[in-house]
Amino acid sequence: MDEKTALQLKRKRQVKSIVLFSKAKILKRSNIKVVELKPLKIPESVSRRVEELGGMEAIMSTIMGEEEILTLSRVFNAMADPIRVKLMLLLKASPLCVCLLKQALSLSDSKLSYHLSTLKSANLISAQREGKFLICNLTPLGEKALAMLERLKVP
Repeated sequence: MDEKTALQLKRKRQVKSIVLFSKAKILKRSNIKVVELKPLKIPESVSRRVEELGGMEAIMSTIMGEEEILTLSRVFNAMADPIRVKLMLLLKASPLCVCLLKQALSLSDSKLSYHLSTLKSANLISAQREGKFLICNLTPLGEKALAMLERLKVP
């Protein structure tokens, strides 16, 4: 197949995508979408640096794996709310029962449950039952995440 021949066919929502190289424009005919790409034009300084580093493949090989990126994304998403950061800071001092967390932050049961669930699903906290009480504490990942936040603390 030459450059003008389809490199990839995908079926997505009854639309076939055909990727071709040359001009950068999109042609639509009935249910077939033809995408033609032209070579990238990038600044000379960027091109030189990419070459010095061994090309884009070499640069891509230095980034984290998909699983690590997903884990970090979940952690940052979980820590994107001030209430959840406060919960983690409280749990840094000591494992606490849910009733104390609720009182300390003046949260409703449902709101506290939501935030604890978010932190737990990101593996930042864990919880154990002691009789009728639920005791929450930071996980090792939660401790690392808080340490990172403290290093970023704005004066």
